[in-house]
Amino acid sequence: MIVEMGCLILGVPVGFLLRRKPLVIKITDQVLTWSVRILLLLLGLALGADDRLMSQMDTIGARGIFISLCCVAGSLIGARLLADHEPPCGALRRFPYREGRRGGTVKESIIVLFFFSFGVLGGRLDLLPADWLGLVHEASNLAVYAMLAAVGMSLGFDSRAWRILRDLKGWVVLVPLMIIVGTFLGGVAAWTMLDMSFRDVMAVAAGFGYYSLSSMLINQLADVSLGSMALISNMVRELVTLLFAPLFARVFGGLGPLSAAGAASDTCLPAIIRTSGERNTILGIFSGMVLTIAVPIFVTSIFAWL
Repeated sequence: MIVEMGCLILGVPVGFLLRRKPLVIKITDQVLTWSVRILLLLLGLALGADDRLMSQMDTIGARGIFISLCCVAGSLIGARLLADHEPPCGALRRFPYREGRRGGTVKESIIVLFFFSFGVLGGRLDLLPADWLGLVHEASNLAVYAMLAAVGMSLGFDSRAWRILRDLKGWVVLVPLMIIVGTFLGGVAAWTMLDMSFRDVMAVAAGFGYYSLSSMLINQLADVSLGSMALISNMVRELVTLLFAPLFARVFGGLGPLSAAGAASDTCLPAIIRTSGERNTILGIFSGMVLTIAVPIFVTSIFAWL
């Protein structure tokens, strides 16, 4: 995974140096958008071509949803515990709300779901010759490298997160840390009730809502079935946040919606700003950036050490 992590890490300073180049930003956005779509299309092809895995999709889906709900619950409990410790508001007022770059709307989630479903259908109908299936893995690797480099550059384009961290003197780090701890505690709870290995459950949980990156990394490190479970689990996390953001804000406080969203807080920003307000939206932007970086670190570490 040295190459993958290198693409992500090196992308950050490159993005920072080119942050004032609108054309570069536009091209990077397109690379990120289409690499995600192609990756999920390829994942769907591999899944659809495997009869054994397709026969287990009901089990894979049910487990993915259950893990997702446990992780969301753990994050929400953490949000409730952290809600009594308010950060200074003045520092946050200087950072206006702005749409995130990594996806942005529910429409993109629907589009990538279509690509995945089309891939599954293509695999079931044997649209690709059998000797081409080996090329799917190679194409997936190239798309992962492109996606990680684009993610790193997107992080480098936006220096707001680092300024927020400076002005809040480190308090804001507690928010993504709380989400990480809550997510993994939820994963542990799910593991005690599922007939799955601890490593596999934790790997799915470590997606933190970033379904495209986590599913493809797990697909490379484990197998298609676990990668598909991660895709379902983390897409459900985003969907649950969009549907229940008002309830989460009312019961668990302003940090509730962004905690439930995890790394998907950028695609959930419209729901977060409506239910949690400007201050928590800025915290969600920073938290989402930190968790985006954390996904490949935690996923690869889990497979290396567990």
